[in-house]
Amino acid sequence: MKPENRAIIKTLAFYDALGHTPLTALELYRRLLRPEVGAAVPVSFGSFFKKLSDIKSEYISASRGFYFLKENVGGYRKRVQIGKTGIAKWRIARRMIRLISFLPFVRMVGITGSLALHMTNKESDIDVLIVTKHGHIWAARIFVSFFMQIFGYRRHGSCVRDRICLNHYVSDSSLILRPQTLFSAHICATFLPVWSKYGVSERFLNQNNKRVASYFYHERYSPTDFRSVKEDIPLFFLAIRCFFEFVVFRISGRFLEFLCRKVQAQRIRRNMESMGVAPGAVIFDDEALVFHHPRPASQEAMVLYEQHLGRLGFKQN
Repeated sequence: MKPENRAIIKTLAFYDALGHTPLTALELYRRLLRPEVGAAVPVSFGSFFKKLSDIKSEYISASRGFYFLKENVGGYRKRVQIGKTGIAKWRIARRMIRLISFLPFVRMVGITGSLALHMTNKESDIDVLIVTKHGHIWAARIFVSFFMQIFGYRRHGSCVRDRICLNHYVSDSSLILRPQTLFSAHICATFLPVWSKYGVSERFLNQNNKRVASYFYHERYSPTDFRSVKEDIPLFFLAIRCFFEFVVFRISGRFLEFLCRKVQAQRIRRNMESMGVAPGAVIFDDEALVFHHPRPASQEAMVLYEQHLGRLGFKQN
């Protein structure tokens, strides 16, 4: 099979594994996986579109402008029905992100997961990725979790629908996503930055584009293409930010960050033990906090992706 055809099929298999996500021709072209890591097979949109017509009868199906694996009819029907749900979720997400942007040590907030893929449903939560000031990732997490909890936005227990899932933090001194896998490259390729300060979103995208390019034919979109929230801060929250960033943490920042780290790390370890989460499945250090309980979403997706590839007679990247 030609590399271009293999790339198309592997891309549809990967997004099917992420949530049975059918793609339009343009989405498929922009998110096209390389047949092998680093493989250079240039393809124009015109020739790409022709390839779709050539291979869809054997491996993939198409309907109403969406392309998907033949067995993924349910995913296609789901996507056709979710337009209004996605619009409502975006309104909620922007309110949440605007509030997070007021908090101390937060430098960027953006959308990942099903909302970024336009595949959310009424019961979905809202996944975000938060970049924090270097040396204050643990304190930032406490501020964000506390305010999201008291405003009723934080996902916890059975409270999932329209709640914010605070499962990914990175420091602005270490913006390259970990672990360095196809799944992390996918997060960056589909990530939608909504609020950013000090040019962090541009640095984040630039530093991760090399990873994206090793797996995908095309670099991700410009951050100017995305929805954004205003950068003005109400006086109350501005006072809180200034007080903690420029007064409290200037005086005793290292000790307070150490205390925040100690308390949270102990709790994370206890939760991992009680839930049977394998060591290494969760990242928690001074540069990144990545949580996907009870099993990392990346592992679930990659297992299903490997199954798809095996059924189709391909090897994983």
